[in-house]
Amino acid sequence: MAMSSISVYAGGSSSIQIRCPRWLRFLCVVWLFACGLPTVDASDAAPWWGSHWRMRLRLTVDVGLYERFDTSVEQFLNFKTFLAGIDRSGETVIPESFRLLEVDADGGVIDESAPFQFEALTPDSGYLVLLLTGATAAHAQRHYHLYFDTRGDFAPAEIDPLVEVIDNVPDEGLDCYMIATANATYYYQKDAGGFSSLLDVEGNDWIGFHPFGGSDGIYRGIPNMVHPDNIFHPGHRNCVSSIDHVGPLRTTIHSVSNDGLWECIWHIYPRYARMTLLRCAPKPYWFLYEGTPGGAIDYDLDFSVRSDGVRLPAGREWQNQDIPAPEWVYFEDSTLDRYIYLVHEEDDAHNDTYWPMEQNMTVFGFGRGPGTSKHMAATPTHFTIGLADDAQFASASSVIEASYRPVAVTIDSVIEQPGLEALEAHWKCDEGQGTVAEDSSKYGRHAFLTGVSWNTSGKANGALRFDGTGGYAQAVGYTGVLGTRARTLSLWMSTSVEGDMDLVSWGMNQPDALWALSIMQGGGRGQPKGALLLDLGESSMVGQTTLTDGQWHHIAVVLPERESPRIQDIRMYVDGHVESSTTSLDVPVNTLAGSDVRFGKRTGDTWAPLEGMLDEVRIDRRAMTPEEIAELADVLQ
Repeated sequence: MAMSSISVYAGGSSSIQIRCPRWLRFLCVVWLFACGLPTVDASDAAPWWGSHWRMRLRLTVDVGLYERFDTSVEQFLNFKTFLAGIDRSGETVIPESFRLLEVDADGGVIDESAPFQFEALTPDSGYLVLLLTGATAAHAQRHYHLYFDTRGDFAPAEIDPLVEVIDNVPDEGLDCYMIATANATYYYQKDAGGFSSLLDVEGNDWIGFHPFGGSDGIYRGIPNMVHPDNIFHPGHRNCVSSIDHVGPLRTTIHSVSNDGLWECIWHIYPRYARMTLLRCAPKPYWFLYEGTPGGAIDYDLDFSVRSDGVRLPAGREWQNQDIPAPEWVYFEDSTLDRYIYLVHEEDDAHNDTYWPMEQNMTVFGFGRGPGTSKHMAATPTHFTIGLADDAQFASASSVIEASYRPVAVTIDSVIEQPGLEALEAHWKCDEGQGTVAEDSSKYGRHAFLTGVSWNTSGKANGALRFDGTGGYAQAVGYTGVLGTRARTLSLWMSTSVEGDMDLVSWGMNQPDALWALSIMQGGGRGQPKGALLLDLGESSMVGQTTLTDGQWHHIAVVLPERESPRIQDIRMYVDGHVESSTTSLDVPVNTLAGSDVRFGKRTGDTWAPLEGMLDEVRIDRRAMTPEEIAELADVLQ
C-alpha cells in the first residue's frame, strides 16, 4: 500500500512524523488544521526554485462559489510556529527574502514573480497580501510557494505597484491622501476621515464634494457616517488619519475622531476599497453614498440596482426597505455602462433607503430610515465600495460578490530546501563591513577576516576582496568535509591576475590528505593558462578553462559517494558545465583533519595568496547533481 508522511509540530522544537496510507493523509491534514496544528508535508517533491532560499511555504487558495478577477487575498502567517515545526526555534524570518511563485498543483512554476506584499505585525508574524491575477473561475484553486529565509542579505522583491499613494494632495480645501489604483483614484481628506472625490479612469467624479452649497456640494461624500457630528464626512476637521501600511497591492488608512469615540480603517485595493468600523460611540450610525454617478446624476439615464435584481431609474426613490441578503446596491450610469457599488458585508434587518435630492445627488444609506433616523450600532462591521464596468446585472453581481466574499486559504506545508541537512557552511559574503563573513548554515561556522576587505559589488550583493598580499578568511574550528565522504565545494570568483593563487583549502598537507582549490599560472609545457587546480597533496587535477579574464566565474568541485573514492571520481565544473580535466597520479581521496577551512591563502607558504574576489562560498556534505550545479551557476533555462 502506498504510504505518505505528515510532520506535526508538537511544541518547542519537536515534531512528530505520522506514516499513513495516502488515502488517509487528506483526512489527517483536514483534522490537523481543524485543531490548529501546523503540518509539514513530507511528500512535497516539487522542484526547488532558488538555491539561495532555504525554506518555502505552500499555500492553496480556493476561490469558492464566485469567479474572481484581480482579487486580493490576505492571510495571517505566524513564522514563529512554522520555524519551530522544522526545528528552527529562535530564528527570525527576513521579510526582504520573500519571493512568491504561483505554481500548478504539482508544484511546476507558472509565475516566478506573483504580486504580493507583507505587512509585519511582529518580528515573527504578519499578513501576506497576494493578488489572484486575471480571471479565476468559480470553484477553482490556485497554488503558491512562498520562499523565505532567516539568514543572509536579500533585496526586496520588485513588485509593480497597483496601488500608489501621494500625501498632502489638496482636494476641495483639505489635504488628502490621493490613492491611484487600476480603475479609480480616491481622495481621502485626512482631517475629515472621508472620501471627497472618487474619479474613474476618464476623470468622472462619482462623489463630487465641494465646500459650499448643499446637495450641490457640501452634503456629498462617503461614508458620512456620523450625523449630526459630521465625523467621517469630507469638509470637516474632526479626525486624525494616518497611513498604517503602503504597498503595491493595498494601502491601509487609519482614522480616529478627535473625541476618540469613532475609529475605522480603510484598505484600498487595486479594484475596490473596504472599510472596517472598529469603534463607535454609544449612538446609532449609518453608511451613506451621497454623490454623483458618472459625474452628475441623471434621473432617467442613471439607475439604482439592488441585490435582488430590482432596477429603478435614479429619479425613483425607495425608502424604509431592508435590502435582502446579500446586502448590496449599485448605481449605474447607463451612458458610460459603469457603476459604483456599495456592500454592507454583515446583513441585517435594518432599513436601507434611497432618494434623489434636488437633481444634484444620490442619498443612499445602509441603516437609514425616514429623514435622519439611524439604525446601525454594531462593531466591528465592514463595508466595501468599488467602481466597475459592464452594468448588466449578471456581470455586476458577479463582480460585487467576488469583491467581498472570502476565499479559503490552506497552508499545506513548510519545507526546507532538499539537501539542506547536508549544508556544511555557506558564506554569502554580503555583510559589507566588519571582520566576519557569517555562515548562513545552521552550524554558524563564521569566517574571520585577516587583511581582507569588502566589495559592495559582488556576484550576488557583496563580496570579499583579496589584494594579493597574504590576506585570508578562516572558519576557526571548522576543518571541512573529511575522510572519503562525498562533498561539493562551490563558489564565485573573479580575478584578472595571472599567477598561482589560492581559493579555498582545508586538510593536512601530506599525500592524499589535502583538499586545496587554486588557480594555476600554467601556460608552459602544454599546461592550460589560469585554470583550476585541485591539490590532494600528492596528486592534482587540472582544468582547461582560463579564469583570469576579470569576469565572474562559478566554480564547483564534486566528490561523489564512493566506498573508496579516487581522484578520477572527482568532477570539476566551470560556469555550470563539466570541465575537461587531467590528473597527475591516480590516488585515493582521504582528507585528514588539519588546518581550518581558509579562503584566499592556505596555511603555510606553499602557494601564492589570492588577488581577486570571492563570493557565495559553499561547502556541502553531499555530491550535488549537474542540474543543481547549473542552477547555482544560473545557467538553467
